[in-house]
Amino acid sequence: MGKRINLAGFIAATLAVASIQAKAVELDLRTAGASGTINGAFFDQINPQSTGTGVLDPFLRIQANDQEQGYNSNAAPLDDKSGTWTHDLLLSSLGAVDYKDVDCYQFVLDINENTGSNNELLSLDSVKIYTSTTPNQSVALGSLIGTLRYDLDTGGDNAILLDYSLNSGSGSGDMNMFVPISLFAGVPSNEQYLILYSHFGAKGFDSEGKSLRNGYDSSDGFEEWAGVIGVIPEPNTVVLVGISCLSLAGLVRRRR
Repeated sequence: MGKRINLAGFIAATLAVASIQAKAVELDLRTAGASGTINGAFFDQINPQSTGTGVLDPFLRIQANDQEQGYNSNAAPLDDKSGTWTHDLLLSSLGAVDYKDVDCYQFVLDINENTGSNNELLSLDSVKIYTSTTPNQSVALGSLIGTLRYDLDTGGDNAILLDYSLNSGSGSGDMNMFVPISLFAGVPSNEQYLILYSHFGAKGFDSEGKSLRNGYDSSDGFEEWAGVIGVIPEPNTVVLVGISCLSLAGLVRRRR
């Protein structure tokens, strides 16, 4: 006669395992140089760097108090800040970056918050990346036309904790996000647009929408996403190229 299974115990154990597997990840990037992974993507707190045109290509700005959300589109939906730096983005405009021997698309997040009384803190509560055949969308998130390629919240209600005071202010960049290109394998040629949705500030509120006064809500300026549009030379490489150019110029002058 086989062993009897304690059904109640089995169900409890199964639920406990499921609970552990679905436990939310809270990635803390509030210290300089902190890093981590969520659902296959890599996230780094970064040293100050320019997010200006020519190095990076800003494609989305979001701004609202308390909580804010949006996705890149020429139509500037939700809490998007309309203007030059919120627009549709071609997937082909992104350059491949080697991160820890993984080919990735690199995105840079630049946040803008107040300081003092924990106001410099901000939570990034959702990131969803789609490919789409349709530009200029202005619908609610659930009605977006596209194929989901990456979701920060797969497996749980995940979040990333950020600190604006670690860097020098607007335009210096606060977080790198590296998304493996393998997640985009098999993208049809007509799904040429990349849509990045993000939501900030939810960690500042409880389930009933009451402020927790912990500083993680959004306040002050816009949050900006930029995509790396090509391989950025290391500083030493730039110096060597400059020296080579100067040497060549001197040689030409001597020959003349």
